Amino acid sequence: MHINSAVKNYLNYLSITRHASAKTITSYTHDLKLFERYLKDLKIDTVEIIDVNTINAFINEISDSYAIASINRLKAALHSFFKYLNERYDIPDPSLMVETSKVPKRLPIYLEKGEIDKIEELFDDSKPLDLYHHAIIECLYGLGLRIFEVVELKVTNVNFEDSFVRVIGKRNKERVIPLPSLSKRIMEAYFKNIRSLWLKDKNVSAYFFINNHSRRLNAMYAQRLIKKLCLEAGINKKISPHKLRHSYATHLLSNGADLRAVQELLGHSDISTTEIYTHLKTEELKKAYLKAHPLSKE
Repeated sequence: MHINSAVKNYLNYLSITRHASAKTITSYTHDLKLFERYLKDLKIDTVEIIDVNTINAFINEISDSYAIASINRLKAALHSFFKYLNERYDIPDPSLMVETSKVPKRLPIYLEKGEIDKIEELFDDSKPLDLYHHAIIECLYGLGLRIFEVVELKVTNVNFEDSFVRVIGKRNKERVIPLPSLSKRIMEAYFKNIRSLWLKDKNVSAYFFINNHSRRLNAMYAQRLIKKLCLEAGINKKISPHKLRHSYATHLLSNGADLRAVQELLGHSDISTTEIYTHLKTEELKKAYLKAHPLSKE
């Protein structure tokens, strides 16, 4: 099979059959096209003649230009690609012998509760734009949603009467998240008092977040908003929408939430992904000890 056809078929499979996220498809497309260009230079144009030595040589060639995490993502793309070819077309899988490199563990950056409070204090909810921004922050921190889940949030999935939000996450996996009282108050005020005035375009009426130009929220806007809020609050950390999700998980565990419950709320398929936040809790305890215990002063 020609490498170009194989890549095209696989990407269609990811999108149509696996319902992979747009981010995953974009990343895997980049990685496989990079591999395809490498093969072209070697005059290799069919997948059947690719072996483990070809893959390892490719990885060695690009290793100086990419971080370990990026290399591992690229390896994952190749593993998934060749597994698909093996299962669908019975083509041998040369990626089985390719090992994942160890990545040094880095604890996620998050905001302390006091820093969250500083951001909350910036909003004047009597102003429509402030209320809109406040509602976005409540979805990211109060509900712990991924930014694409906030952008894609539908009106029909927000239940103010029973205080919950139904979220469609990665791979169309559905989960239900309780609405905290503050989040509910802010989101409901935006929805009932502001959104209805801003909504002019019926094509976007299904989406919960509509701005004052009757357009859908986008991820870049949320990124700029959070950067601006942190600057105004005097927070000297590189905070993204996802860091508010980190903060949500860390604060839940710090206040005694069950790890399995947090896993469900975050929509993690593997609990090991959630366990990173227990390390953050340990770090908090360590800081508290070093600050308060008499023996730490000696």
